[in-house]
Amino acid sequence: MGKAKIILMILFVLTLSSGLVAGMLVSRHPGTRPFVKVPRTPLAEELNLTQDQNEKMRVIWEGVKGQVDDCFQTAQGVQKKRDDALLAMLTEEQKLKFVKIQEDCSASLASLKSSRDGAFDEAVKKTEKILTEAQKLRYREILQNRLHHGPHHGGPGSPPDWLPPGVPPTPASP
Repeated sequence: MGKAKIILMILFVLTLSSGLVAGMLVSRHPGTRPFVKVPRTPLAEELNLTQDQNEKMRVIWEGVKGQVDDCFQTAQGVQKKRDDALLAMLTEEQKLKFVKIQEDCSASLASLKSSRDGAFDEAVKKTEKILTEAQKLRYREILQNRLHHGPHHGGPGSPPDWLPPGVPPTPASP
């Protein structure tokens, strides 16, 4: 019986050891590591971003998202305030007040737009800091093609505000 106990102990130790070795091997296998990969966006694909650049880009633009959402919520509040004020106006005298309310509302919305545009412009600048020169050129082209509209970007034919001074915009592709 002494011999059987020794054999059982050896088998028990071998079993535990093989489980330990198997666990160590599996934990070193690259497919089982808890690696969080940031999904690549179409922009990341177009710019051929590295994984590090892709992660930094995600952080930059997630930060802006909250500010843009806040601006949108505030704008809705401003519009509701204006609408409530309009409902209360019924006489000619009150119509004069309407003009003032409308002007104040327009000023508030313009301020919010300026804040949103500033956040966007800052995120563009931060994004460019993590890009290679070739990626910056492609990024500027993408932004110009997708976002170059309206007075914020200087109108048709003007370089967008986010382009550094002296850098001509990339011509739009046909």
